Amino acid sequence: MKGSVFIQHKQAVVNKSLSEYRPANTTEIESKQLFAEFLDFFCFILNHCPAMASDDEYFIIPNPLYDVVFRYLMEDIESARLILSTFINQKIKHIQPEPTEKVKKKGEDTQNRNSKAKDLLDLFRLDFVATIEFPDGKEEVVMIEVQKASEPGDYFRFKRYICNNFQKKKLVSEIQNEKEEPVRIYEPMRLIPIFILNFTIETEVKELFIKTRQVKQGIFKNKIIEQKSDFIENLTYELWIVQLPYLKKVTKEDYEADSYKTKLYTLLKLFDQGSILGDNKHRLKHLKTLFPDEWDRVINRLKSVLTENPDMEEEMYLEDEYLKVLEGKDNQLAAKDKIIEEKDKIIKDFARMLKNSGLTIPEISQKTGLSTEEIENL
Repeated sequence: MKGSVFIQHKQAVVNKSLSEYRPANTTEIESKQLFAEFLDFFCFILNHCPAMASDDEYFIIPNPLYDVVFRYLMEDIESARLILSTFINQKIKHIQPEPTEKVKKKGEDTQNRNSKAKDLLDLFRLDFVATIEFPDGKEEVVMIEVQKASEPGDYFRFKRYICNNFQKKKLVSEIQNEKEEPVRIYEPMRLIPIFILNFTIETEVKELFIKTRQVKQGIFKNKIIEQKSDFIENLTYELWIVQLPYLKKVTKEDYEADSYKTKLYTLLKLFDQGSILGDNKHRLKHLKTLFPDEWDRVINRLKSVLTENPDMEEEMYLEDEYLKVLEGKDNQLAAKDKIIEEKDKIIKDFARMLKNSGLTIPEISQKTGLSTEEIENL
C-alpha cells in the first residue's frame, strides 16, 4: 500500500474495533493508543525509507550541492527568495542578484577533463541585495552572501569574499550642495553571510544550522547592551552556517513544534547527501511526502536543469575533478607536516640526550639549532 494512502487512512484504522488486536490486560483505550503509536512509527518509516515506497512516491533531482546546479536554481528569483527567506527567517520583499563568481578556467584545452580541472582558479559565490520587511512594516536593505564548500581548506576565500562585500554601500538620499550639484549620500549595508558546508566545524553539539550572535557586553559594568548602535552594526556581522553532515542527527522532535525549524529542515533535506541515488552522486532521490506544495517551484526548477543546461553533467564532473585536485594538495600538505613533526621530535630527543649527558645549553643549541628556552623546557 502506498505510504500517502496509508497515512490518509490512519485515523479510520485506529477508530475501528481493536478487540482482535488487543493485548491481554489492556483496555480498549490503551489498545488504541498502542496501535496509534505503531502507526506513527510505521508512517515515519514510509516517509524516510524510499525502498518501502512505490516508484511514484519519490522524485529525482540533480544534486544542488554542485555549483552548476545551485547557481541555476538561484537564478530563479522566486526560488531564491523562498530559500533565502527560509534561511534567515525574515520576509524578503525584493531581491536582486549581484554579479556572481563562477568557476573560472584558463588555457585552450577543452578536451582533457583533468587538464581543465587543474586549471580551475576558484569556485563561485552568490550575492543578493535584498529588502527585508519586518513585522512592524519597517524595511532594511541588506547584502546576503551565499558560499558553499565541500572541503575545509577554503577559509582565505571565505574571508576575501566577505571583505569585498563588507565594503558594499547603499544609496540613501541625494541632495544638492551650495553649487547646486547633486551629492549622493551612502551608508553601509548589513552583511548576512550564509555558508553551506559539506563538512563539520564543531563536534560539541553537532548542530545542523548555526547562527552566531552579536553580543555587546560592557567590561567594567559587566552588562549586556541591547540598544542598537550603527557604529557596531556596520562594523560587525553574524554568520549563518550549515553543517550538512549533521542533517542525519536531526530528529522529528527537534523541529515539529516550530514552523521555522520545520520549513528550514525541509529546505536542507533538498541537500541531503544521504539521499544520493545509488552510486550516482550527481542525483538525489527524495520522497514527495517530505516536501509541501510551497516547494514545488524549487523542485521543478531543479528538475529543469537537465533540459535547460545540456553541459550540466560535464560541469559536475569538472567539479569532481577539481575537488580531487584540492584533496591531493591537502594530502601532500598533511604528509609534509607529518615529516616536519617527526623531524622536530628527533631533534628534541637528541637534545634531551645531550642535556642528560651533561652538555651545556649553548653547546646543545649549537648542535641542534634549538633555542635556549626550548632546551630548558625539555
